[in-house]
Parts: sequence; structure tokens; C-alpha cells
Amino acid sequence: MDGAEVVRVGERPAVRLVPEAGRVVVRAMFGRPDVGVDLSAHPAAVVACLDHAASEGRTSLAAVGHDVRRSLGRVASRCDGWAPQDDGLGLLGHLGGAALPLLGATYDAGCTPLAEVPRWAVPIVACRRAGDGARRAFGASATRPTVGAMARALAGEGSGPRPPGLAALALAVAGRTVLDGDRIVALLDELTWSGPPHRTLTVDEVAAVRPVVGRLGPVRARRLLAEAGTTASGIDDLVALSRIWPDVEPRLEGRLPSGLVGLFDHCRSLVRTAPPAPSPPVRRRRARRPPARTTETEAIAARADPALPAAGPDAGNGDRSPRLFAAEPLPSAPTATPRAVVRPTPHGRFTERMVVAPAATAPVVPATALPMPSWAAAVDGSERAGVTLVLPRTVRDLERWGRLLRSCVGTFGPAVVEGSATLVGLFAGSRLVGCLHLDPTPQVVQMLGLANRPLDRDVRRAVLTLLEDEEVLSRTLPVNRRWFATLD
Repeated sequence: MDGAEVVRVGERPAVRLVPEAGRVVVRAMFGRPDVGVDLSAHPAAVVACLDHAASEGRTSLAAVGHDVRRSLGRVASRCDGWAPQDDGLGLLGHLGGAALPLLGATYDAGCTPLAEVPRWAVPIVACRRAGDGARRAFGASATRPTVGAMARALAGEGSGPRPPGLAALALAVAGRTVLDGDRIVALLDELTWSGPPHRTLTVDEVAAVRPVVGRLGPVRARRLLAEAGTTASGIDDLVALSRIWPDVEPRLEGRLPSGLVGLFDHCRSLVRTAPPAPSPPVRRRRARRPPARTTETEAIAARADPALPAAGPDAGNGDRSPRLFAAEPLPSAPTATPRAVVRPTPHGRFTERMVVAPAATAPVVPATALPMPSWAAAVDGSERAGVTLVLPRTVRDLERWGRLLRSCVGTFGPAVVEGSATLVGLFAGSRLVGCLHLDPTPQVVQMLGLANRPLDRDVRRAVLTLLEDEEVLSRTLPVNRRWFATLD
């Protein structure tokens, strides 16, 4: 091609620099004249190829880089390409800026060079002018304010070293199908002022996010994307939501939560997953306790009164100090199983006292698997009168239910692991409407809805009659009898 140059290391061709409209295409040749792989979006890979060629040609990378920079300057001048304003810009910046001119403009503004450019961003930053890049990114929404907002987002705020603002641009590109020009400007400016997100999106993640924001509409979509870009784990939460979206989207009903965390919890509660396989128990040998030694003081006390109990570890007093008087053991406080207090009212409704989680000391983490009672297989997934019963699989499920219900359900993990409580989620369609708390008997301890409010009588009737038909609950137990009495 006219105007192209080949940079050689020794006698072997290393890279071919091809001028195009306003940019230089960088092709790696790997020592063969008939090979040319376009690595314009991978400057670090080009540097690695040049380093390998320099080591084989017994020369230095600095010398090879000097030749490449000179060739880049000549080829860029033939196609009106980008030229660096800072002579101290390294080889990585020269290669990326010459191949992707809008990326080079961010380097002139003080941004640090990128080792690799995401595929979705290549057609945008390969343009010579910001207006052309905005039209590639946003189509008909690329107004003058949009062009300025994109330029500000790419360059970033501040004067210190910073990466180019591709992360903010990725969120705006993901919302291009639902956002108009004004909302794109507002989103880009908000992300620019608040600092760049901690990472950008891949091309597959951008495509996966678009159906999510398309369902929400322009106003809520802009808020969701802004929250994803301004919170610490927002990008990861958005990607996790987009992965489960194809599965749960057909089952979503009514108005969805507007916040990112609330929307993810709502959608994730519809996905039933098995807990991780438990690891085999580790058998540990119990250390043998050394025989207790009788001190001289203990021997004197034993000779003085042989009726006294022998002191030491087995004396029952918890230490090895001599005791001249045997202490009576303190009686332990009886443990009471919490019970719900059901109070009928003249209007046929009832109120109940919220019961906190039973005391438990089992160590748990969000991924801890929850034990299933023997009747779980017959009840899990059962539906009656539009109410579906779902048993949680892990502690993370309980924590998610607690956030959705705005209650203390998320604190029941240790109690469920120890078996002193069993929780059942109550779903009306695709929405979590309440939670049922059973003791090991099983008896109903409490059954509450959003913010610990009483559930409707129809929901309680569906749950109680279903559990009675499955022979989980018995009316003969006093507490259950009072719960069934509230249905009349």
C-alpha cells in the first residue's frame, strides 16, 4: 500500500505501519513478509513482539522503539494522523495514539497509555475527530453537547495521571438505545465529576446490559447506569444482573425496583441455585491430656480432710487451684423457644410480635449452605392460590431476602445452620411478599411481610393450608391452633 513502511529488526520484518484516513494501522509481521496481523487495539502486544524481535536480533528495545517512533511520525504525516505533543511519551503511547487518534488526544491531556482497548471502543476512538466518534457511539443522539460531554469524559477531570475515561463511555454506550442526547450528556458529566469507575465493560457485557436498561425506560435507566458508575462495586453488580436477566426477565411483573442493589436482589431471588458441595470433614486427632500433677499444697489438703474432692482439672471448679470447700454448681437458665403472640382484633385482622433470631454461635459466611428439613422436598416450590413457597439455599439468600423485605431475616443464618429455626420465603408471582419462621417442632413462630407488617389473610390461608396438607403443620399443637383460628 502507498505510504506504508516496514520496521525491520536486523533482516527480519517486525511491524508494518499502514496509513489510513487520519490513523495508522499497526500490523505485526512476526518475521514473515507475508503475515500481517492487525494489533492496533493491542499496543502492549506490539511492544511484546518488538521486544522478542530485539532479543533475537541482539539489540535493545530502546533502539527498536526509536526506529518505530520515527516511522510512525512519517506515516502519520502522510494521512493527517495524530502526532504526540509530549516528546517523552513512551512507545506504548505512540503506538496507541497513532492507531486510535481520539485515544491519542487523551494522552495529550495527561492520561496514561492503555495496554489494550476494548473492542466496543475501537470504532469510536479510531476516529480523527470527536464528532465522528460521537456519531459512531450514539448515532442520531450525537448532538453538540453530546460531543463535548464525550470529550470531557474521555479526557477526565484533574491534572494528574489518570486512565482515559472509557469506563464512563461504556455505560453511556450501553444505554444508547434508551437514552436521548440530554440524558447521555447528564450521565457522562455525572460520571466524569464523580471520578471514573473502577473498570470498564467488555463488548459482551455492553451487549448484555442493553436489554436491562431497555426494560427500565430512559429516566430509571440513567439513574441505574449512574449508580453503577459511581459506587465501588456498581460495575460488577450491573454485570451480575445482566447475566441472570435472560432467565428472570420473562417472570418479572409490575414495577421493578429503581436502585441497582434492589433490582439485583429482586431478580436474584427468582433464581434457585443449589448450595456449593460441602467439603469432606477433616478428621483431627484429639490431643491427649497429660496426667494432672498433685502439688504439695493439694497433698496437704487431701491428708487434712480426705472427704474433700480432689483438686485439678476434673474437680469441677474449672481450674487447678486447691479448694477447701466444694462449690455447688450453678443452675443453668432454661432456654425458651420463641413463640408468636397472635391477637385477634374485632375487624378480623391480627397483629403479632416480631421475634428476633434465636441465639446461635455457628460461624457462617454468605456462601454457607443451609440445612434442609426432611419435609423440604415436598414443600419447596409448591404453589397455592398464587403463593409459592421457596426454601433458601445459602446464607446469602437470607441476606438478600432481608434487604428486599427490609427486616431482620438476614440475621437468621447461624440459627438456621444450627437447626433452631427454619425460614421459608413466600413469593406472590415474581415478588417476595413475606417470610415464614418455623421452629424445629415445627410450629409457626412468625409470618411477616414487608417491614415486619402482617400478611393478608389470603396469603396466610394459602401458606397454612398448604403446609397442613403436606403434613408439615398440625392443628393439634397449641401455637398452630391459634394461627389457624385467625383464618376463620
